[in-house]
Amino acid sequence: MAASTEQIALWILAALKEEWERDPSHSTCRPESVVLGALKTQHKIEDADITRGIRYLIDRRALDAVNRKDGRATLPNTIGLEILAEHHAAQKREAERKQSARWTIYAVVISLIGLVLTYLAYRSR
Repeated sequence: MAASTEQIALWILAALKEEWERDPSHSTCRPESVVLGALKTQHKIEDADITRGIRYLIDRRALDAVNRKDGRATLPNTIGLEILAEHHAAQKREAERKQSARWTIYAVVISLIGLVLTYLAYRSR
């Protein structure tokens, strides 16, 4: 299944955030092609997918870029970092919701087992 534009954009933001944490300067950070090149093999996506994700992020004003002699230097701005943080928070909330649902199911199953055992004990008298 092909990755959605939103998912590709999140992968791009994560890679650019990692680069921003390594070197937050547009003049000394690695070029976009180097930073995002690893995404192609890691997520099995193509240049067109990366371009689509970058356009998506540009439309949302989530990136700052500077053209240099060695290529374009792109880093996430505060909007991009907020998008990534909100995504991580949503993932955490979803994991907590699933865990809560799992505990609820466990409680129901244990209650049913107790009810069946009580019924069997009552019947055996």
